[in-house]
Amino acid sequence: MMMMMMMMVMMMRRRMMRRRRRRRRRRRRRRRIMIKIKNKKMKKKSNALPFLISKHVCVAVLLNQTVSFHARLDTEKHDLPAGSTLILPTVVNNHGNAYDGSTGKFSAPYTATYCFLATTEDPKRDRYSVLSLVVDGTEVDYVLTDVALFSQSASVHAVVHLTAGQKVWLNVPETNNYNYFGPRATAFSGFLVDHSQ
Repeated sequence: MMMMMMMMVMMMRRRMMRRRRRRRRRRRRRRRIMIKIKNKKMKKKSNALPFLISKHVCVAVLLNQTVSFHARLDTEKHDLPAGSTLILPTVVNNHGNAYDGSTGKFSAPYTATYCFLATTEDPKRDRYSVLSLVVDGTEVDYVLTDVALFSQSASVHAVVHLTAGQKVWLNVPETNNYNYFGPRATAFSGFLVDHSQ
């Protein structure tokens, strides 16, 4: 009986030892797998790092080159001669300082694509508003309100590619001394769209 008992105890100890060995092997395998996964993740991060750095640098450069402006007319203007510039002196926003409120002209600081918009209102029946958006004197858009109608609004807009230094402004292309540009409703805006050459 004693021998049988001893044999049983020995068998139990061997089983326990085998179980422990199996557990150790499993733990080692798990550690190896975890190390491999961590190494893969680190490689991915290191590969993405140059891209992230270059992306942040590009974003920082673009933020420093942001251009936008918005100007408006606070007092009415009328009977302007043909060929004169419609100057909007009240500057609400001028990020990049590309718009000159004293001349009414926008100077492109960078070679890029820009978007320009202008609105006006003619509240009087016997008057009209006529505007053209020009780039260095060349007309790119034109609008004219009807003399017979009362309180009309009109707008011009254009997306143009400009070389650094080119100028954009609102022009009064024609007149018979009956033009009229209402206050508050007359505005000129623009912003940089794309830096690509």
